[in-house]
Amino acid sequence: MHYLVFALVPVLAVFISLYLAERKKNIRQVEEKPQEAVASKEEKTEKAPETTDEKEEREKPNTRDFLLKMLTKMGCKYEIGEENGRIEFKWQGGFFIADATNDSPFITVWYLQWDEYELYDIDQLSRVKRVINDTNINYDVMVFYSINKEGNNFYVHSKSHFLFIRQIPDAESYLMAMLANFFMVRRSVEVELDKLTNAES
Repeated sequence: MHYLVFALVPVLAVFISLYLAERKKNIRQVEEKPQEAVASKEEKTEKAPETTDEKEEREKPNTRDFLLKMLTKMGCKYEIGEENGRIEFKWQGGFFIADATNDSPFITVWYLQWDEYELYDIDQLSRVKRVINDTNINYDVMVFYSINKEGNNFYVHSKSHFLFIRQIPDAESYLMAMLANFFMVRRSVEVELDKLTNAES
């Protein structure tokens, strides 16, 4: 019996040593955690505040970059004008020019030279002016004309200014819908011109 007791003493000593070592380790970890939390808080406090320039840069709408991305997604090949930096592209057979910057959430789009008439046709010029005035009252897309004296003709164009930001749901479909409005207005002008011409015949 005495031999059994003496044999168990070393085993018990090992277990007691392991227990005390583990307890000491746990106490040390508990003591270190508040210090780590303080250090982490100090790191956050020491972080330099955001400057006004950095905030403005982060909050920029980046409209121009976003427009170029959407045009690429729509399969439109575009070119950048060398003189004015405007974006020139074709969509659904129409030639468009867009003016967009990364600082403004709005873009301006022109649909150019979608109709042409001879300058000496005074009656037609008068009808075009009348239809353009009526159209600009009823639609957001603005229609206007320009005279080419060298070619003895005048062209009809249209223009639209609208919001274009990343937060717009399904921005690609939205942009296509805004471009489709140009064709709708063009069709309206052509129909009204035909009505007016037939009425005067």
